[in-house]
Amino acid sequence: MEWYQWCLKFVAQSYGWTSAGSRYAIDHYWAMPSTMRHNRDRNPPVGALMFWSTDGRAGHVALYVGNGQIASNDIREPGRISIVPATDIESKWGATYQGWAPPYFPNAG
Repeated sequence: MEWYQWCLKFVAQSYGWTSAGSRYAIDHYWAMPSTMRHNRDRNPPVGALMFWSTDGRAGHVALYVGNGQIASNDIREPGRISIVPATDIESKWGATYQGWAPPYFPNAG
């Protein structure tokens, strides 16, 4: 259960930070400078952060690993990281894709 509902912490730690500096994934996306956000663009580079809004307050973020795949928590098993198609977040959770951004953590700890 290490990563259960900790998607933003997971991607921040993937880049060496202990925390992202934001509480919610979707807020993190919209707080980035607009020049960094690639709204609705489904062609991120490897290493990009992909963001979705969900029915819950937090939204979701995952790490793009290439070939349409992401490293994401909770999608196959609660608290576990899995490599899955990026579209699984929409098809399995009913989330709405917002876009991608580079790994940007201005308030990270």
